[in-house]
Amino acid sequence: MDYTTLERVQFEANIQTADDDDRLEKLITAASRAIDRKITGESTNESDNYLLHETVTNQLLNGRLDSVGNIICYAHKPVVTDVTAMSYRFKPSENWIAIIPSLVVFNGMRIEAWTELDNYSAQRIFTRITYDGGLAEDDEIDELPADIVEAATILTIRFWREAQSGLADSIGVAELGQLIYTKAWPVRVLDILEPFMRRIPWRGVG
Repeated sequence: MDYTTLERVQFEANIQTADDDDRLEKLITAASRAIDRKITGESTNESDNYLLHETVTNQLLNGRLDSVGNIICYAHKPVVTDVTAMSYRFKPSENWIAIIPSLVVFNGMRIEAWTELDNYSAQRIFTRITYDGGLAEDDEIDELPADIVEAATILTIRFWREAQSGLADSIGVAELGQLIYTKAWPVRVLDILEPFMRRIPWRGVG
């Protein structure tokens, strides 16, 4: 899923020809995936389409037990909207033990199963879960937070200007009559993304 549109990038960058459309489309996707990696802290393509709302089947997550024996784990989506199946085990060699979905509650990416496994208090646990999660359906840009769309737009323009400058250390901006030196993420983009940064480690147990 792309987090901005060609039309929005063209408008904000004041691009009035279609000469660069193919390149811009590729850069939009590149910027969207870069945002996925930035806000999840995951360096592989496992985080691709982090904000896309979809059904995730049998996702394996590290979990833990709280002080009263409930299972806590954190989905690889920013928001969980439904849980249809969940199971757990304490060792990879053990069989999965199913949990009744009505005993599973969720808030944001946090998933809690009321199991009361008193004998295993505070131990780590393996979980397997099928759920619906994410922020927006594919191609439904309007369902995304406006801040995310703006960040993807700005980052795409940055990528495009770097490509226009031959990937040099500086970007020529004719409209401003100056050079902007860049080797890092735009500060404005980082500020926009800060509220969306994943606080729970991708592979951690929280």
